[in-house]
Amino acid sequence: MVNGPTSMSSQAGEFELAWEPMPRLRVWGEGRQLVNTSGAVAFPSHVGAGARFQLTPAIALEARHRQAFLGDSGSYGVTNIGLRTQLLHGTEAWGNY
Repeated sequence: MVNGPTSMSSQAGEFELAWEPMPRLRVWGEGRQLVNTSGAVAFPSHVGAGARFQLTPAIALEARHRQAFLGDSGSYGVTNIGLRTQLLHGTEAWGNY
């Protein structure tokens, strides 16, 4: 057990590639690759994909899956689906399952 603050740092490369085949649909792929770490890692390497469909000008349905890689500890996946709502200029509400 360690008492007090611990030192941690990481360097990573990230990407997102998006495509809008029609005005109401956006699909994307994303990834993050850790290059250098020391200590605990808060955001592991991952790959993912997602899609957003604009239901109305203010409401969009969004789905995403990310697969995170923990080195020798294995991996895990997170999938969510939800609604994103524009409330005011620059303000969004996001509810997901």
